Amino acid sequence: MDDLVDRSVFISGSPETQQNKIIEAINIWKNNLRSVYAGDFIDNPIMIAWKDTLSKYQIPMELPNELIYGVFMDLTIKRYDYFEQLKKLLLQSCFCCWVNDNRNFRV
Repeated sequence: MDDLVDRSVFISGSPETQQNKIIEAINIWKNNLRSVYAGDFIDNPIMIAWKDTLSKYQIPMELPNELIYGVFMDLTIKRYDYFEQLKKLLLQSCFCCWVNDNRNFRV
């Protein structure tokens, strides 16, 4: 998912066109994720694996949504003026991976 932004240089078109294509792809991920949580089958290897994972573990939808939001922040924010801004992005990425002890982010 993070590659959508990190590899945007490989998307043809103006920077605005690139950003619009990335936003569209992020929205597709969000919709697919909602569908998987609703029990629908999405013909995508990652969504198939996620559906299988959800059948075994109760993972709240907020966690992958935090990752998606972090990716979106990566698209819209190019430079962080304060560590607190960067910390927010880092925490969102970590929360989705169940590393939610923010004591690791003391400065």
